Amino acid sequence: MGPQQNAVVNGHIESAQAVDVSAEDRKRVRELAVEVLVERDDTVGRIETNEE
Repeated sequence: MGPQQNAVVNGHIESAQAVDVSAEDRKRVRELAVEVLVERDDTVGRIETNEE
């Protein structure tokens, strides 16, 4: 995960904490962030290896 993705994820987490959301909601934000980043890394890997 690159620095830009880290900044985006951290920003979302900080925003969620600032608006006083529940621990369950914060957990969902983290899980979604992980899913997005895993999908992004998979896509980048396919592009780098010229796979479709």
